[in-house]
Amino acid sequence: MNTFKSRVISGHGRGQLLGFPTLNLTIPKGLTAKHGVYAGWVIVAGQRFPGAFHFGPLPVFASPKPVLEVFVLEHTFAPVPKVLSFSLEHYLRPVKNFPSPAALSAQIKQDVASTRRLLNLPQIS
Repeated sequence: MNTFKSRVISGHGRGQLLGFPTLNLTIPKGLTAKHGVYAGWVIVAGQRFPGAFHFGPLPVFASPKPVLEVFVLEHTFAPVPKVLSFSLEHYLRPVKNFPSPAALSAQIKQDVASTRRLLNLPQIS
């Protein structure tokens, strides 16, 4: 897979409220992936971390403009990096609309489990 470089930008804090705080990223030129959810890797200062990515609109929040964000599994950055690299390795599913933020949170939990499986990480119950 291709590796892209992106700046970390401010988000709306919705990931934190859902229990899955994300790093919001600028969409790099040349990213031609279809909209959806992906398992992949985040690279910061030469270290690689697993991540569950969302690329596309956020219909549950009535936000049609595409965004790129990543929930980094089992790691928080302090301070948050200004720039990082990433690769999208496995397509998990298309963007979906959910009836509520709680339903979205339940789906993200499944996406994280799929990410762990596809990246050969231990499952956490």
